[in-house]
Amino acid sequence: MLGIGRGVAGDDAVGPSVLALLAGQGVAADLRLVRPDPGDLLAAFEGRGRAILVDACQSGAAAGTLYQ
Repeated sequence: MLGIGRGVAGDDAVGPSVLALLAGQGVAADLRLVRPDPGDLLAAFEGRGRAILVDACQSGAAAGTLYQ
C-alpha cells in the first residue's frame, strides 16, 4: 500500500495518516510512504504486481468517494 503525501496538513496528509492508522493497528502489509513526486511514485511501483494507492484529490465528488 502506497500512501501518497507529505504529512504536513490538509488533504496532503491523507496518505500518511491512513498508513499510520493501519500500522498502529498491526496490519500485516507492505506500507510505504511516497512523496507526491512522479519519480518517487514510479520507483515505488518497481517489483510490485499490485498496489493500492491512498491519496486525496479535488474532484467535485462527495468526500470519501473511491476510485478504481
